[in-house]
Order: sequence, then structure tokens, then C-alpha cells
Amino acid sequence: ILLEHRSIVSYLQKFHPDEDGPFGITATCLETFIKSCAGYSVITYILGIGD
Repeated sequence: ILLEHRSIVSYLQKFHPDEDGPFGITATCLETFIKSCAGYSVITYILGIGD
């Protein structure tokens, strides 16, 4: 994603565009992405997995 689109925001804008949404992305897509990142963070913390 980063090589082709240079950022996650650009990728999400391309596949889930919404001119009225935050950052030009649909609100549902942005909310799902945020929850996914939060869930990943919590699970890796609980399991003690480091980067």
C-alpha cells in the first residue's frame, strides 16, 4: 500500500471516497479502520507481542 499510494489515507480515499467525510473518506470506513487498529493494539499488548 505504501509503495503504490504513499499513505494509508491516500489508499482509503481511493477505495472509499466521500467528499463530505473526514479526510475525504467515508465515516464508516474510517471508524472501521480505527477500531481495527485499536483491537490490534490491545490484543498484542495482552499477548505480550512486541514489534
